Amino acid sequence: MRYACVGAATNLIGYLAYLGLTHQGVDPKIAMSLLYGLVVCIGFLGNRFWSFRHEGNMARAGLRYIFTNALGYGLNLALLLFFVDFLKLNHAYVQFAAIFVVAGFQFVLLRVFVFSRPQGTDSRIHP
Repeated sequence: MRYACVGAATNLIGYLAYLGLTHQGVDPKIAMSLLYGLVVCIGFLGNRFWSFRHEGNMARAGLRYIFTNALGYGLNLALLLFFVDFLKLNHAYVQFAAIFVVAGFQFVLLRVFVFSRPQGTDSRIHP
């Protein structure tokens, strides 16, 4: 639930900024690229301290977070390229759907790779 709250807040802000940039004529892939880094930084802090209550090494978690978000960025870009450029679907709808696809992908990676807990400790996500 906490992951959903952090994701909803950061992605709402990011999506509204995306719509604003694209409305001003910025290419959808460039707009997504510009905003992705900002959303990643805000998301890291919210997810580390609130969603997963991670107490491990911050630098190690940060590097892993950047890596998993690079994968998420690649997935988001691939979705835009395929559905907008190839299938000619509306970019606003594609980006909206991509938020949920990438969030599910990211959740798994964050849970098992970035903010994992040592075996034998309470590994539940706190509600």
